[in-house]
Amino acid sequence: MSSAVSIQICPVEDVRVYHVRQQLTESSQMWFREHTEGINGIAELILKIPGVASVFVFSYSVQISKAKLYRWDEIEPRILEGLEPFAA
Repeated sequence: MSSAVSIQICPVEDVRVYHVRQQLTESSQMWFREHTEGINGIAELILKIPGVASVFVFSYSVQISKAKLYRWDEIEPRILEGLEPFAA
């Protein structure tokens, strides 16, 4: 899958950062582990993906932690699909 989303591999195996071109939030940062009232739209979308443990939303990037029982190749295609509208 070709994507304009830039992926940053982190030293911690279960964490990756995805950089996009469109602003995701006006807040400096927002962290989510589960659906809560007033959740950021992109965080809500990504948290619905099985295997995603938490989402840290920054202005132009998203840090995602996956559950230990999942592999990135299982969940990353859906993450990239969800972020694609923000990559243009």
